[in-house]
Amino acid sequence: MAKQELAIICDLDGLLVDSEPLHWKAYQSVLGQYGLDITKEMFIESWLSGKHYGTTFYLNKVGINDSAEIAEIREQKSDKFIELATGILPLMPGVEEFLDMLGENEIPCAVGTGGHSKEYDFTKEECGLDRIKVWVGGDDVKHNKPAPDIFLGAAEKLGVKPENCIIFENSDIGMSSGLAAGMKVVVIPSPYTKGQDFTGANKVLSSLSEVTPDLLSSL
Repeated sequence: MAKQELAIICDLDGLLVDSEPLHWKAYQSVLGQYGLDITKEMFIESWLSGKHYGTTFYLNKVGINDSAEIAEIREQKSDKFIELATGILPLMPGVEEFLDMLGENEIPCAVGTGGHSKEYDFTKEECGLDRIKVWVGGDDVKHNKPAPDIFLGAAEKLGVKPENCIIFENSDIGMSSGLAAGMKVVVIPSPYTKGQDFTGANKVLSSLSEVTPDLLSSL
């Protein structure tokens, strides 16, 4: 793919920032108030895979079905995550060098995250990711991952055709979303997703530091 045709769309949590443990703790804290003990395995299965959407799934199990109430509880989780992450949220290895490489090669980049705008706005400021100008989250579209809406929305904002986008993801649910959008997908598993099946990915790497302009052109 020619460089001038190319755009990159990155997942956020577990790909650019090491936030998955803090999201898990936030869900544990908030959903624990409703008698739900969210184990690490439950978190990975319900929020980092496409089996079912965790918040609604587990709240339904304890008799909470009202969409407005569920949305309020989800908002409480966002607030808890920000409380836990303030001052301690690190970038994943290789992120700065990866973004420098994209900038030096004039390759546009966006973030497409299943997280909500309050969370990604906080993360952008907390981690100094404001050089990325296009952000699309789960509450910016009708359907969250594994539907393609987030990545298609990011491509539209970048002004790039879906087939000219390369997705960087860390989870099988994100990979499925990128493939459904008709995009190429590079997976870099996080410690929380390393046991998932990434069959169908165009490339599986161990770190963003492995990404070069030649690798991008070869996809």
